[in-house]
Amino acid sequence: MTIDLAKLNEAATEWKTAAEELAKLHGTVRDGLVKKSEAARWEGANATVTREFVRSAAKEVDDLRREARSIHAVLADAHAELTRIQKRAKELADEARQGDPAHHPEPDPGLLVSDAGGGRVRVESSVCDAKGPSRRTEDMVNTM
Repeated sequence: MTIDLAKLNEAATEWKTAAEELAKLHGTVRDGLVKKSEAARWEGANATVTREFVRSAAKEVDDLRREARSIHAVLADAHAELTRIQKRAKELADEARQGDPAHHPEPDPGLLVSDAGGGRVRVESSVCDAKGPSRRTEDMVNTM
């Protein structure tokens, strides 16, 4: 599965905007409609039903605002975390490709890092050796 970080960020931004607009609407409903409903001098069954409807509508708007804010927070956190993970994966892949020329008794060759699908990577030595993979190769495979 590939996640487009730009689209995830866009979704987080849109939910933030939705939460802000719902907060404005909630303020308008609470400070306008609900206050007017409570202050009105209605009488009878219709008055009771209308007041309850207005309170219920105000609660629904507040619930929507809270939910939108929560969704925004989840998406923003996911974007930040995936950005961090992607950056670290690129750093590890770059480090793996470089190898270790200072390694003794002979330089340690670079590693090949490729997409294995499903959010996994494949790490292989760039040089085939009869002795098998070096300790560095095994460590890098385990790190990734």
